[in-house]
Amino acid sequence: MPKRHLRSKLFFAGLVLFIIGAIGVGFTMKSGEMIEKGEPLTKTWDLADSDINKIAFSSSRDTLIEWKKSTSGKNYVELSGNYSENDKADIEKLKATSSDGTSFDLTVPEENVWFNFGKIYAYGQQKLTVYLTEDTKVDNLKLNSHSGDMTVSNFKVKNFVSTTSSGELKVNKIEADNVKASSNSGDIELTDIKADTTLENSSGETTISNLTGDLQVEGNSGDVTVSGVKAKNTKIAVDSGEIELANSDIAELVTLTSSSGDISTLDTKGKMHVESSSGSVDLERLTSNLNAKTNSGDIDASFINDSKDIKVYTDSGEIDLKVPADFKAVYEVNTNSGSVKKPTSETNTKNQVTADSSSGDITIEK
Repeated sequence: MPKRHLRSKLFFAGLVLFIIGAIGVGFTMKSGEMIEKGEPLTKTWDLADSDINKIAFSSSRDTLIEWKKSTSGKNYVELSGNYSENDKADIEKLKATSSDGTSFDLTVPEENVWFNFGKIYAYGQQKLTVYLTEDTKVDNLKLNSHSGDMTVSNFKVKNFVSTTSSGELKVNKIEADNVKASSNSGDIELTDIKADTTLENSSGETTISNLTGDLQVEGNSGDVTVSGVKAKNTKIAVDSGEIELANSDIAELVTLTSSSGDISTLDTKGKMHVESSSGSVDLERLTSNLNAKTNSGDIDASFINDSKDIKVYTDSGEIDLKVPADFKAVYEVNTNSGSVKKPTSETNTKNQVTADSSSGDITIEK
């Protein structure tokens, strides 16, 4: 038989088998046998009537974790969701509460079979609800997500710690002494936080809004967007990504550094130390001293209040400063290659403006 005819027959035979398989899958999906949604489960664990030392939770599933006021006068934890038959049986047996009831530690078992031939596992989001009386205090809330999104809401604790291996982390309405959160791969979003906060994000975007307390953010790859911070000190450092800080009130010092990415601020009070190895710096409506440097990029800064000390350096880029109309200062300005425009220096002031560019124009205007 010629090879061409053999290839044609094999092709059509394969096509027929594909069509038959597709029809079979279609009937399976229609009958609901292909999608495994699991069995519903609601499980509760009683806690002590006194203050709680620790609530710890670990899972690979998408999870909503929240606090609610207990209407029964008792403290307890409730887990609900859909699970496989084996997982459901295992969860029913778990004793997550300590003997005195002041500690809760639960790791949700996972079969880790999200897909096999002919079946899709779609258990959906699970929910962990902590029911506490109003006078119950919690010392430590520790959360860990191996693979899945985690949403945490409405807790008042001393220490909050959350780690996410792969998935998004959303935290809102948390009041604590300290908040620490880290993610290896996934976005972090914080809203309405009252705590000294430390974040580490290896790969993903970080978004923060309405935070009261000192803030420190470290990131390897991803943008950081922050607004509405009230703190004594704020420090944001990323290896590769943009930094945006807006509408914030920092009593002492703001430190912003990016190895590769633009840095911008708007309506932020406080002394500024800004450094970008490769990227532009855009700072609007500053109210205090500034120390800004970029190896490659323009620097634009505007001031709405007098500043005693303004220092701006760029190896390759233009400098554009706007100061108040009645601002008096001594101007020390130098560029190796470019034009210079600046106001006349005053003699009866301690205010100092230093601007230096290896290659680029420098403009200072009132």
